[in-house]
Amino acid sequence: MARRVIDTFWDRKTRNDINDNFEELYEGLTGDIDGERLADNSVEGSALADGAVSPEKTSFFKGGDKNYFNGVYKEGLITYNHTNGRLRLRSNYDDIKGKIAIIPVEPNKSYYFEILEKNKSNVLRAGLHNKEVNIADEPYLNKLIFTNSAGDPEKSVSFTTGNNDHFLYVYVSNSGQEPKAKLSNYQIPLALIEKDETEKIIKPLDTSFFKGDSGNLFDGMYYDNLTFVPNGENGFDWVKLTSAEHRYSVIIQIEESETYTVTKFEGGNRFNIALINSIPTNNSVIAVESHQGEIGSSAKQVYTFTNDIGAEYLWVQTNLGDANIPKIQIEKGSESTPYKSPPYIPVNYLDPSLKEFLIKRDYKFNLPMNLFELYKRENPIEDYIENPGELTVEEYHTMFGDVITQHSSIAKRTKLGDVTGDFPLYLYETTPPQYWVDYTNDSGGNGGRPVEPPTFIFTTGIHGHERSPSISAYYFFKDLLENPNGNELVDFIKMNVRIVCIPLANPSGWTDGTYENRNKINLNRQFPPFVDNPTEPEAILIKQVIDNANMDFFIDFHNMYFRDGYIGYTLTSSDVFKYSMNNIYRNLGRKWAKENPDMPQEIDHVWGYNSIPNVGTVGNYVQTQLGVESMLMEVIRNNTWLGGGAFSEPVARLGLEFMVNAILSALRTRS
Repeated sequence: MARRVIDTFWDRKTRNDINDNFEELYEGLTGDIDGERLADNSVEGSALADGAVSPEKTSFFKGGDKNYFNGVYKEGLITYNHTNGRLRLRSNYDDIKGKIAIIPVEPNKSYYFEILEKNKSNVLRAGLHNKEVNIADEPYLNKLIFTNSAGDPEKSVSFTTGNNDHFLYVYVSNSGQEPKAKLSNYQIPLALIEKDETEKIIKPLDTSFFKGDSGNLFDGMYYDNLTFVPNGENGFDWVKLTSAEHRYSVIIQIEESETYTVTKFEGGNRFNIALINSIPTNNSVIAVESHQGEIGSSAKQVYTFTNDIGAEYLWVQTNLGDANIPKIQIEKGSESTPYKSPPYIPVNYLDPSLKEFLIKRDYKFNLPMNLFELYKRENPIEDYIENPGELTVEEYHTMFGDVITQHSSIAKRTKLGDVTGDFPLYLYETTPPQYWVDYTNDSGGNGGRPVEPPTFIFTTGIHGHERSPSISAYYFFKDLLENPNGNELVDFIKMNVRIVCIPLANPSGWTDGTYENRNKINLNRQFPPFVDNPTEPEAILIKQVIDNANMDFFIDFHNMYFRDGYIGYTLTSSDVFKYSMNNIYRNLGRKWAKENPDMPQEIDHVWGYNSIPNVGTVGNYVQTQLGVESMLMEVIRNNTWLGGGAFSEPVARLGLEFMVNAILSALRTRS
């Protein structure tokens, strides 16, 4: 391979940064991955599928190891305020000589901060701020990243900055010592390619390749709908379902005769532990062994036990009516160690010169449209249905079917089967006009293959009494196919995006006006890992659709009761949706307020938020088990500022705008 000499003295920094300059150094690299270019102890793609290779054991992960910290510390403290859960910068007092690192960071990027000299650090607290501030003013930080008690330090922390985060503040020592530390970028590879050049997508849940050697058996995902009942039925302790908010708990599978240590670090207000033999779904589950820690305490608590009774699962409750979720560590053995992050994806480990071959590109997202507009329907919905709360399942599918029939060249309806109450379950879809590539001659006609358009799958009405998302879905399809206002964004979606929707997913609940179906089952607790397999016919059919779908994004659309001035909120662990939907709530809420003086006019009014997803929901299943970006999206069922009651035209129109903007925002991430 020819060596190229770079003779640009003025660009010494770039020249010395081997990662930024790799493509220039090895411009002649071809499609084959040359064995000389990988270190002796690195790994080949063909070995990835077979075994667990931790970052510590291979140089494969060590590329791009750049340090953004210049080593300069300031004197001061970062204290944690238990009342408001925020970090505060403090001037030194008494004989404590704390050390703080203040490091510029970029918004919306992932970072990893690590203390390299462990013996010089006895505390780690970290937070973000939009500017560099004067410590003497003792301001609060915008965002909490991590906090612990002195003497029990975490030595590293990973985090992602927000839209307005520009400085990282880290408190590393209250003894005056200045440890060496490092701040580096993290990124997640999209795909790895095997030696024979066939693509191999590796998801974190499918392989131990990404799990490193953290020692923490808890993956960081909380259940939020379970609670502990001591001395319940017949004097036994029970774990049961609850609809109350902020009941956070952990469930992991455990092995017989194995010893485990559970540590709840600072936060939460419960430390209830139960060994159980099944995950609660519809009924309470008896605890075959239990432990109650200090009630109401947010302090660190530790419990060690041996599973000598052959229990299947360990259940840990950390919160009861408290939103301050703690860090949890579950380890094999009888010793509690400093917190280790749950299984992680190593970042920035791809040699930049190999990215040309390793990143999976999807050229179907090369879309000829400005997607950076916020969609707002120009006029109220014409001839809005009367008495939407009285609309029957048959009437709904009749009017939806009529629209589909009039546009049968690109739209269709499919009956999936009959479900609870002998109601039909229908799927509706629109598909752009078909285009083909790779014909065998320049006249087309023979051979070739169809181009798959970007595909979104929606479900609405999973909870029967939540009607407006189903009504919004009908009017969304109607606008999409008829486009009465001639909107270019709507026409773009029709011509370029495949939309699949199961719009009335719980017809018996719709008819009865209930949250559950007629069998008294919450359909959004019917999906793995909450259950092994769904039992209700609605959930079985929905799972069959999504398991066999070639989809790019999934959205489960719901109603929320009017509260706290929100127009909606999102449950998701997808970075695609949790940030974009907050931006949609912010800007769409502002536009609605400008048009409607009865809505809040304050510039700092908060219109929505994001939270972690519930285990058992179809959205969480699609995200964590199928590896497809997904979310549960909520819209208010009653806009009390404007009146009109539940499922009124303004609410259905707002839901329609949610759907369109969610599609556009997701496409922006790929285009």
